[in-house]
Amino acid sequence: MPVARTALAAVGLLAAVGTTAAPLSAQTVTVDSVRMASSAGTDSTYVQGDTIDVRVYFSSNTDVNSLPARLYLEIGTATRTAVWTGPSDPCDCGTGGATWFGFLYAVQAGDYDADGISTTSLSNRDITAANGSSISNTALTGVAITNAAAHKVDGTLGYPKVTGVTISSSAGADSTYGAGDTVAVTVAFDSTVAVTGTPQL
Repeated sequence: MPVARTALAAVGLLAAVGTTAAPLSAQTVTVDSVRMASSAGTDSTYVQGDTIDVRVYFSSNTDVNSLPARLYLEIGTATRTAVWTGPSDPCDCGTGGATWFGFLYAVQAGDYDADGISTTSLSNRDITAANGSSISNTALTGVAITNAAAHKVDGTLGYPKVTGVTISSSAGADSTYGAGDTVAVTVAFDSTVAVTGTPQL
């Protein structure tokens, strides 16, 4: 009965072909979610010089085809650009692209958002699906971050800067400290600082 077995195999092959999904190249990759990857600290506020890290997750592998790839943030009334800095970190890129990209933005002087930052859109001209198809939902509809309360921005603040270091003790008439003498040093800052622990110089 070799003919019957051949016919049965052909029928099985036709059935398998009939149930095959659309080829990968025909699929459209979507932006599935947008997440904050950085922390604004205990006061939920980024200050000047802090880095905001936002990650965009896709439904399938994606590639960057021109640099810099950009994610647009709304900080207060201003639109700021977070830039992809891969391919090693923060993008977990492997062969054929990655399912998420990280975008970084350094807070500038004057940036201010008391409600928390928002994401507005993704620059779709810089990113393509690894299968060559288009990427939809670059407007981030339904997945955008809106007024993230734990991610406020105050660019009027910054890290205290050292403005001077002086020796505030006296070495005596001979300008020499001996064994057991205490040398006092004063460090001046451009703003008020809080001391925790035992600072060392």
